[in-house]
Amino acid sequence: MIKRIIIIVILIIGSFYAEVVNKNEDDLLSFSNKDDKNKISIEKEVVNINDLYIYGNHLNMSGNVSLTDSINEHSEKFAGIEILYPTLEVTDAKLVLYNDEDNYYELKTNIEGNNISFVIGDKLNNGLNLDNFDIKSYYALLKVFYKHDESKYYQLNNTTTYKVTEYYPIGNKYKINLNSNNGLNTIGFNITKSNNESVYDIIIDPGHGGLDAGACYRYTDPCETDYTVKYSKALKEKLESYGLKVALSWTDVKSSEKVVEYGPNGRATKGYSLNAKFVFSIHLNSAYDYNLSGLEIYTPYNIDYTLAKQLANNIKNGAGTNYSSNKHNQIIDGVYTRTFTNAEINDYNKERLRKGYKPYSNITTKTPYYYMIRETGGKMTGGYVDGDNDDKVENQYRFSNIGMESYILELGYIQNKNDLDNLTNNQDKYIDAITNTIINYLGINENNN
Repeated sequence: MIKRIIIIVILIIGSFYAEVVNKNEDDLLSFSNKDDKNKISIEKEVVNINDLYIYGNHLNMSGNVSLTDSINEHSEKFAGIEILYPTLEVTDAKLVLYNDEDNYYELKTNIEGNNISFVIGDKLNNGLNLDNFDIKSYYALLKVFYKHDESKYYQLNNTTTYKVTEYYPIGNKYKINLNSNNGLNTIGFNITKSNNESVYDIIIDPGHGGLDAGACYRYTDPCETDYTVKYSKALKEKLESYGLKVALSWTDVKSSEKVVEYGPNGRATKGYSLNAKFVFSIHLNSAYDYNLSGLEIYTPYNIDYTLAKQLANNIKNGAGTNYSSNKHNQIIDGVYTRTFTNAEINDYNKERLRKGYKPYSNITTKTPYYYMIRETGGKMTGGYVDGDNDDKVENQYRFSNIGMESYILELGYIQNKNDLDNLTNNQDKYIDAITNTIINYLGINENNN
């Protein structure tokens, strides 16, 4: 009799625990990519993805969920025996790209009880690198880990307006199609071979051009475009020798013509149609103070500065130049981030009102000041040129969730004789330093040369 009671109690306890802790089977979706051996169960409760974009060669997503299936620690009595049920307490969450097995990616998470918010990367350019995937199909899931070795899979519900996002990696090895049309309410990574000949890796932008010769040496020749065009063409050729596909933002513009900034072949927008990942804009600096000299690398706001630091360091050492002595907008030696100030925003919008245009409400002190950084990065860098201007030109990609990672390379001060002599006599050293930095950053083997 006693044995029978014990057995009944054990059965009741086991049934209750399975119901509360493991959740009813009606609330689970079974999923298998190939066979039952690799079958996993996915919760019907979904995680909302609030932002999804690709900047340069990195994917970033942010999302949140308030889980309702966790229980608080409590005890129950059965036949006079007190049973303690542990809390399903969230301890961690990871991004999983599932294809017969879990492929884990770390997230930046904020966990408060059962509320989880996360982002892949906390900088524009340090999310999930998309250049090293196999040609397969993956399901993106959030795997939540609980105390006592419990874990569950949750679907990623794309609530953004960007339902389909396509990416071609460096080298055009494949195409990634990110979409939710895969039978589940989650984001799928459909990776297929690519034969798209219009895909480019990098845009090189020769600063100024055409009617705009840029700054000149103490109000006489030479001028900036005498260097930016030669340097850009040489850099393009050198990068191509490593197998990269490179385009110039503009070519063959006469000195009596204007370089087009927007439209299908605009210097700020051409890279969008070419699926480019990076923009490097080549410039020479200018100042009334002829003693100012040296290198300045300008970047977007809120980025991982790794590439910018490497460019500054390698150009300085390789080309025998120095970091600029200019401290305004400086982040570290040789690296600068210039955004609009409140005074500049106010003056800019006052001028627009004077001309009969509406003020731009979306310019902030985080918006990049230089258009070759701002307008090439889509919505991520706050592109705002909407056609309401003197030239009636529009950046049709200003709302894009795919943007190029852009840098302006001010290689020296054209009014400084030492800088100018170095730029005139050591072009190869500058080009080698820039090229080596880029290929090392992208992980391109020199055997590709």
